[in-house]
Amino acid sequence: SIFSMQMTFACQLNTNIVSLSNPITTLLEELELLHTGKVKAISSFHKTLKPFKGDALAGGIFLSKATLQKLSDSVVFFDASKEFEDSLKSSNVKNYVKVKTIGEDPFTVSNSLISKIKPYVEGCEQNIKKISEKLVSVKSGLKKKLSRKKAKIIFFLGSCGDKLPELVIVEDGFV
Repeated sequence: SIFSMQMTFACQLNTNIVSLSNPITTLLEELELLHTGKVKAISSFHKTLKPFKGDALAGGIFLSKATLQKLSDSVVFFDASKEFEDSLKSSNVKNYVKVKTIGEDPFTVSNSLISKIKPYVEGCEQNIKKISEKLVSVKSGLKKKLSRKKAKIIFFLGSCGDKLPELVIVEDGFV
């Protein structure tokens, strides 16, 4: 045919999601998918830029079997935990994705998260491309700064005033 029609779809989830993993929650918000109605629940410990209107679940391993069974129609993302994985299995939650971030740098984690979420999204190529480009830019900027001097980089969310805190309690998450 002389004419070809190219359709573009808005970035959307193709299934219901429950995120008990802060890095996944952050990625969903970054992809503008957190407030679409397809994300049924997140952990009450996850801070989001806009108030989340779905269910906020307090805890992972401490969720009751009845609560877990209500999640069975969703894909459940959770931070790697053998005990919680066993709880999901015993509650007949079939679709779950374990998110491992321990010991990984933020760039490795971010790329891993994108790979984990891709099967559950449609039309998100441009959004993912923007995030990937941002990651490359940040990493490149850090490499330039590090090449000039010996420096130690500590990644954390939040802000510091003039004085660095004596103690920082961190949660690994999306860059």
